Amino acid sequence: MSYCFWNNHTLQEEGTCIFEADPFSIGIVYGVGIGDYIDQFTFDTESCYRLGQQTVPNPRTLHSAVNARKEQKGYALGGYDIYAPVHGNSIDGWDFATATAFTTAISTSTDLRSAGSSESLTKGYAFAGVRNDDTTIEAVIFATETNSSVSAVADTAVGSPASINSAATGFFAGGRNGLSTFDVIQKLSHSTEAASTSASVLVVAKTAAGGTEAPGAGYIMGGGPITTVGYYDTIETLSIATETVAASLVTLKVKRAVYNATLSSKVKGYCMGGFSGSLSWEIDGMDFVTDTAINPLARLSQASRGSACFTA
Repeated sequence: MSYCFWNNHTLQEEGTCIFEADPFSIGIVYGVGIGDYIDQFTFDTESCYRLGQQTVPNPRTLHSAVNARKEQKGYALGGYDIYAPVHGNSIDGWDFATATAFTTAISTSTDLRSAGSSESLTKGYAFAGVRNDDTTIEAVIFATETNSSVSAVADTAVGSPASINSAATGFFAGGRNGLSTFDVIQKLSHSTEAASTSASVLVVAKTAAGGTEAPGAGYIMGGGPITTVGYYDTIETLSIATETVAASLVTLKVKRAVYNATLSSKVKGYCMGGFSGSLSWEIDGMDFVTDTAINPLARLSQASRGSACFTA
């Protein structure tokens, strides 16, 4: 029987773990500010600074982020250039081995904005999103940087769901379609590429929340309704094993829509920037071990929402 480890201690059977690695050391916030800046967040010091020598090849935000851990890369799929304004279908990202941004020769099959995202060891997935609010699921093969067709479609057409990734399953919580928000939690099996819907629902229907994950659990942070008022600071907890949802007593420091701009060290989960009528510089979240709120002194280098976030 295999196990995953947390802080060098055997934690639980591998099937109930999110990732097989120890907590990560750094996070990359890709597409900050106007959408072309790149920040680095260091987990142990909780410091954040701009990588001034690096910019995003295709400036945008509201893209979907997947981690290719074996290849030491993070990929940003699609997105939205608010200043054009135009939706995109490019795929680029960050190479941790060389500490450089890169672009690929492939793109998503159509313009993609605010899709859910998850990854297996070999593929990254974009789930639904704002493309006429459709139900398409797309995949990129990490080793070859090629597209892979997925025959399954989402049960519910949503954009801006909160994404939570486990080794076996991607979970996509809430989202919006037109003027409606959803409490539905949709799933994608990484082994079979079958889509389904959980029997559980969110405590409150919401869109543009952030998804983070610790071993055995996922956290849905912030979000809001369709209107420009009433943003949330609440956090909901999703059990990976039972798929049950519960409201947490922990809240974010700042109420806002997070748009999946989140980082997780497996010990702590962070929301990076966001929107609550104006763009946010805020970094806050929760400590998974002590079940308490966190609010580092660090801020993003520029107010932003919907950055792609990668960890290594």
